[in-house]
Amino acid sequence: MAIRSAAWLPAIFLSRYEYKFIQDIVCKADAKLLSSKQLHIDEDMGSSKIEGIKLDCLEENLISRAFEEMKKLRILIVRNTSFSFGRIHLPNQLRLLDWKGFPSKSFPPDFYPKKIAAFNLRCSPLVLKKPFQKFEHLTYMNFSYCQSITRIPDVSGAKNLTELILNKCKKLVKVDESVGFLPNLVYLSASGCIQLRSFLPRIFLPSLEFLSFDMCRRLAFFPDIVGTMDKPLKICMKDTAIRELPPSFANLSGLGYLDMSSCKQLQKLPSELFVLPNFVTLKIGGCPQLRESFTQFKGCDSRAECWPNLETLHFCNACLSDEDLYMIVHSFPKLIELNVSSNYFVSIPAYIKESINLTTLDVSYCLKLQQIPALPSSIQKVDARHCNSLTADSSSTLWSQMPREIDRLEVAMPETEIPEWLDYHGHGESPIFWARGKFPVVALAFVVDEINYQVVNLHLFIDNEHVTVQSQHLIFNIAEDHVLLFDLRVLFRVEEWKRLDARFQHDNCWKSIQVKCEPDIILKDWGVHVYKKETNMDDIQFSCPYPATLGSGSCMGLNLIWVPRDWVEEGSATGTDSSSDVEELDTILQVKEASCSSPCAVSCSCYCSAGSSSFKKLLGFKFRRRLSINMISRWPEDDVDDIDFRNQEPLSFSENLQTVMENLRRLAAPRQKKGMSNGDHDNDSLKWLAETEILSDGEYEDEEEESDSEA
Repeated sequence: MAIRSAAWLPAIFLSRYEYKFIQDIVCKADAKLLSSKQLHIDEDMGSSKIEGIKLDCLEENLISRAFEEMKKLRILIVRNTSFSFGRIHLPNQLRLLDWKGFPSKSFPPDFYPKKIAAFNLRCSPLVLKKPFQKFEHLTYMNFSYCQSITRIPDVSGAKNLTELILNKCKKLVKVDESVGFLPNLVYLSASGCIQLRSFLPRIFLPSLEFLSFDMCRRLAFFPDIVGTMDKPLKICMKDTAIRELPPSFANLSGLGYLDMSSCKQLQKLPSELFVLPNFVTLKIGGCPQLRESFTQFKGCDSRAECWPNLETLHFCNACLSDEDLYMIVHSFPKLIELNVSSNYFVSIPAYIKESINLTTLDVSYCLKLQQIPALPSSIQKVDARHCNSLTADSSSTLWSQMPREIDRLEVAMPETEIPEWLDYHGHGESPIFWARGKFPVVALAFVVDEINYQVVNLHLFIDNEHVTVQSQHLIFNIAEDHVLLFDLRVLFRVEEWKRLDARFQHDNCWKSIQVKCEPDIILKDWGVHVYKKETNMDDIQFSCPYPATLGSGSCMGLNLIWVPRDWVEEGSATGTDSSSDVEELDTILQVKEASCSSPCAVSCSCYCSAGSSSFKKLLGFKFRRRLSINMISRWPEDDVDDIDFRNQEPLSFSENLQTVMENLRRLAAPRQKKGMSNGDHDNDSLKWLAETEILSDGEYEDEEEESDSEA
């Protein structure tokens, strides 16, 4: 396949040699490039004019001298292509050689590409023997997964090298000292070099910004730093055999990030490390011997004298005690994120309330943890999963984060009962509520019953329409018999949240809001707390707001009806004893008519507009009893006549009125409990009706009006 543009090039290349240069090559060569299959058929057909080519997934082998006549070839990319025989010939004019699985153990003897800018030769059988001399233009070398490389030769002739990648070179045991003194090297990665015991004795890489020895499990020594390195620097050395860092580590004045997780033999961190001016992130989880090093800070009388700049500390699975945790909290006044999961402490020190910048606290899998004190007002996320020894007071402390109306709150903890002070409690199904005017600011509580997975995706639906978001925070870690509390805003970026408001502002209609889990999980209970400072309680409801009268309501000019499910005869539509008609009724219930919200699953069995397709489906059902006149008062007379009622016996007045009372109680009670308005109904009248007891036809009992009722 011929190269038609430079857009396919890896970003790392475009940042290392001139984009304009590559574009010029492509533009000039575009009309001169040959297809891949032409190369082995006729080399003489224009091949001397080719300047760039990419070969990918050729079914036929190329002859080994396919590039010999390409005197102007400067860009060569090869993928999944075989060569039939002989030594590979490579033009000396190459600027980019990107060949995954380069088939030879060495470069051709006549290959001296003095202007080469990049070697990308991953997964090759190369054995590097010759030094890289007089490679002034070379900026990038990637020999990852080259399993025959045992040593990196002299690279002193490549002074402009900016990136050197040696990942998973599993036989690499030696690196030439010249690598440690490359003045322009920015990126150096040798992760997964499992035979490497010592990198270099000394280094001075003044331009270095990234260094990785992750999973070099035999690497036991870190080199001395022989000069000040002040560039912003990130070092990753997870799962190595390093025991200690040299005092010269303090010369890394630009160091901002150090990850030495799972370095089980690491015994001490130099005190100089913590006074580095830009050092803000330390990850040392799984380093149990390091807890001893914190004793050196016991003498600090003032927090400002200790470690003032550290913002992120991961120190999980390190056998930390209560005393260790106190020293950590006391010594890091600017902590934003603290992960001390899988440790042995019993209580979190009350002093944590002074950590006024702390937003994230992870104490998951701390099986002995009992006490969680009052947390700082800055806290947003607390992960206390599997902290099964927590006291009731500690659980209450975590629940209390909800009424504090914390922005983007997220809390996970073992199961406890939902507090009474929440604005609404629900059971089983996915949470659903209604809002108008603007999108409500609420925090949800999920009590998870049975779950076979730890990761749950949450999805938001407005009027049954899935709301797509770009935020990556849609995934939550949750466990069986646990509670998840979260501010709904965590699902959205700020600009996405503003767009939700726009959905509600163009009219004042009620819109349903539903949060669903993927995969489906069984919710034992769920609850909602409304952030009163940001949401008007008159603009949110937890029962279907549309039925303005008992059995029917008008929304946007549509006549709406509902009937109790148990009034539908099974098999009525088909004449059989199967439940298919009930399933069909369930389908009808899910139909969204016009712009009206979906029905309340508790109070409505059928909720649709008269004359609609859903209404017409009802004509196929038989009903056990005649509907009350209130329920069908808005139906067209002809439609009522078409519905098949069994009419085993007519409803008496008392039965009819009893139905009215039952539904009034159901509709009025939850809203009165929350102090909500009942639409156009008079609250006193509803209360009177709900307390009325039906005795017989035309009779009811009320202490104050007993004589009137008898009359």
